[in-house]
Parts: sequence; C-alpha cells; structure tokens
Amino acid sequence: MKYLLVIILLSGGILGCSQHVNAPVADLAELQQQFTKIQEFIDSGNCTNASGCSFIAVGKKPCGGPGGYLAFSTSIDVEVLEQMVKAYTEAEEAYQDRTGASSDCSIVPDPKVLGCEDGKCVIIE
Repeated sequence: MKYLLVIILLSGGILGCSQHVNAPVADLAELQQQFTKIQEFIDSGNCTNASGCSFIAVGKKPCGGPGGYLAFSTSIDVEVLEQMVKAYTEAEEAYQDRTGASSDCSIVPDPKVLGCEDGKCVIIE
C-alpha cells in the first residue's frame, strides 16, 4: 500500500510538471499584436527636442542580447512601457524556446544618438 501511495504521488508530480511545460505560449500573431501595442503606446508621446527622448531594449535574440531598441518620449509613463516591453520580451523568449528559433547572433549596439523628428523620438545612430 505504501508503494502504491508513492507511485500515485510521483505520477501527480510528473503530470503537474508536464502541465507547466505545456503552458500556452504566444504565437507570432500574438507577439505582433503586443509589439503593435508597444509602438502605439510610444506613439502617444511627443517630443520637442532630443533631451526628452530615451530608448529601451526590446525582444531577445535566441543566442542572447536584445532584438533591438525603441526610442520613446519621456512624456509617456515609462514604468508602463517597461512592463509592456518586459512582457513582450518574455513572450518572445518563450516562443523561441518552444520553436527552437535561431538567429544570426550579431550584437545589436546600443543607440548612441537620439533625435526628435516631427514630434517623435528616433534613433539616429
């Protein structure tokens, strides 16, 4: 009887783990929707000069490092932007893990020069 209880407990633990492993992961359409929402949120801000601009790393390359950078106006709620980008990056990483994605592994350099063009922050260099 004691062995039967151990087998039942171990089976439950294994099944519990497999449910976690098979948790839903965003697909490409969902990732694109998240990215579009990030872009729309960034577009809600405006700038008058480059001093009101900053940038944030977004996404993750399968072999490490950010997928890219987005320039934004500091007139938006930066904490909300950071949360949105974090959620997107985690979803993208989970998608890459699930699909076995690969990339060129090149390093995306941090932006060096930001500008303000037509009221929007841009990465110049």
